Amino acid sequence: METSRESSKAIKQRILDVSFRLFKEHGYDKTTFNMIADGAGISPGLITYHFKNKHNIIYEAFLSYCLQILNDTRENLTEGYNSYLYYCICHLYLLQVMVENEHNRKLLYDNKNRFKFLMSKIKFLVDEMYQIITTDFHKNFTDEEVYMASIMDMGAREWLYDELVKSDSKLTFEKFGYYHLYLIGEFSKLDEATIQYNIKKAYEFVKTHTTPFFYD
Repeated sequence: METSRESSKAIKQRILDVSFRLFKEHGYDKTTFNMIADGAGISPGLITYHFKNKHNIIYEAFLSYCLQILNDTRENLTEGYNSYLYYCICHLYLLQVMVENEHNRKLLYDNKNRFKFLMSKIKFLVDEMYQIITTDFHKNFTDEEVYMASIMDMGAREWLYDELVKSDSKLTFEKFGYYHLYLIGEFSKLDEATIQYNIKKAYEFVKTHTTPFFYD
């Protein structure tokens, strides 16, 4: 039974590896399930067994990477850190790999429907983030307030990215990251000094630690 589960996991990983290679070679839209099946040496039906569509392939890889970032950052932080600093660091890693990398940025952001699908699927992580930060800082948010903080956060993510990619935009990648972290602090109702201190510490941290690998 264990062997069967491990085999299924290996096949799923092979589908992800082949998919991202083909996305890079041919583009997302031109990559078909038949091409992925040929590259992975499996039947197309086995792909649909694991992934309903290509959106789900990207979501699965993105979610796995988010969780890897969360775990790796937790392991590398020393005692005494706070949850806002922790999430600031995690978001900086994600922004470096998902936004500053042109290929990954196109996969995640360049199609509005795909972007909205991914954001809807990871909302539970954003909800959890605000629940943890506000509890850590004794803000006593209600469930509704946590929900609204999460909704505003996700709207801000989309707005900031739309502003970043404008041809005449004055928003750089660095400022994009800064304002994203700042808004997390604002939506968590943290004071200005706390926000600025932790953003500074987050940038210092990522300069001295390697970002975990994602498909490139």
